[in-house]
Amino acid sequence: MKEMAFVLTLTISVAGSLSAGAYWLKQYGTAEEEAIATVVQTSNGGYLCGGTWCDWKSDGENNHAWITRLKPDGAIASQRRYGSKLWSAGVSAALETPDGGTMVIGGAAGKFKTSVYGRSNALVMRLDKNGKIKWQKIFQVSGWDAVINSGRLTADGGCVVAGFLIQEPDGEKNVGWVFKVDSLGKMQWQKQFDYGQLTLITYPEETNDGQFLCSGGIFISQTSTTMDIDALLVLLGADGSLVWQKRIGTKNLIDLFVSARPLDDGGYVACGLYSSDLQKKGDQWLARFDAAGTLLWQKAFGNNKLWDLCVFAAPTSDGGFVVSGGYSTGAERFDGSLARLDASGNLLWRRSVKAAVSTTAWTVWETTDGGFVSPLTVDAEEGADYDPIVLRTDKSGNLDSSCSSLISTAKGSIRNAAGKLATSNVKVSNTKATTLNGDLKPYSANGIMTTMCESYETEEMTSVEVEGTGDP
Repeated sequence: MKEMAFVLTLTISVAGSLSAGAYWLKQYGTAEEEAIATVVQTSNGGYLCGGTWCDWKSDGENNHAWITRLKPDGAIASQRRYGSKLWSAGVSAALETPDGGTMVIGGAAGKFKTSVYGRSNALVMRLDKNGKIKWQKIFQVSGWDAVINSGRLTADGGCVVAGFLIQEPDGEKNVGWVFKVDSLGKMQWQKQFDYGQLTLITYPEETNDGQFLCSGGIFISQTSTTMDIDALLVLLGADGSLVWQKRIGTKNLIDLFVSARPLDDGGYVACGLYSSDLQKKGDQWLARFDAAGTLLWQKAFGNNKLWDLCVFAAPTSDGGFVVSGGYSTGAERFDGSLARLDASGNLLWRRSVKAAVSTTAWTVWETTDGGFVSPLTVDAEEGADYDPIVLRTDKSGNLDSSCSSLISTAKGSIRNAAGKLATSNVKVSNTKATTLNGDLKPYSANGIMTTMCESYETEEMTSVEVEGTGDP
């Protein structure tokens, strides 16, 4: 029998399936109050969240560090909280390590009626990929309370941590604090930054050549009607030694860098608060520097002279920037915001998130598909329970059109800022932190996910032609 040639066409479709590229706005928490300070995309396409599990029934005396891993669609894959009989703990940064584990950076405050009561210290903890504690260290500086703002992984497997120290017992003096630990949590170097009454270090990151960029602010002066704070940018060597420092600001106003990031060309980008007065009027601020700390350009953007804040800036794959923060709409309302700017600082788009009485977007990162992910803290009316939010958008900062009541185009304009750059003379010296072995233990967590809005992507119809001979 003569064989017949044939071509068989198969059409395969999956309607309404939620893919890893879907976009969503979801809340996480319990009947208590929680906070998520940081979210990063993980190597498997999911997300790693770090925050604080707040037990307000104990007046914050029993807070736990809270680590949650999410699936690509925002569903909870795993979660654990880490608590102690001695310490009330919280997370400022949770970072995925190359082996799939987690570096946890945050704070540990001594609980009431314990031997460590009244002391607030730095916490660095290393978890394996299953959430088991590999090691944990608590760093304490005698005579000072520590507030940890953030931290980043370093190329050698350790991390660099930034915050500030508050002098006991009256708290009238603050100094910036940065330290570096190795892959086992051993302190390698530690530095304090002193410019008088108030010096803050808000964010550290290792540069491509092994140095460390730090951002912050320094107090200049104050009158009955004005306060003058200048933003601070510092570059440290691999051993923590000072390379250079710059201050930038406007006279008799508050200017502050909340974060700063090294860029692939050797330069830097910093963001924060620009020209704020005591009436809470100010703008989001983005400034671009070259490798020597020379100012290339600076932009301010806001909403009709209300109070707007840029918390974090990250470079994007097209050479531009994405920034997160808060957007004032008046009447005591503060909406979380994301904005995209091109490589020259021109505003491409700006979005606001209206999810509660007041929200703030903290870190923001570009995802592998060109979208963005950001955690939002939520301030609610007194007595209400509002859980933290994670936002996952497309490349234009949008969700589905059905989510327009929650995320929309933010008003406001952008202009060239006029902060003046100068060399600062902050005193940099060593500190002598004592290393304590922590007693935190892992506990199960029962936070639940609530979907506020999401976009479902439908896979396209796919045709496959199969050639063969014989009977089809």
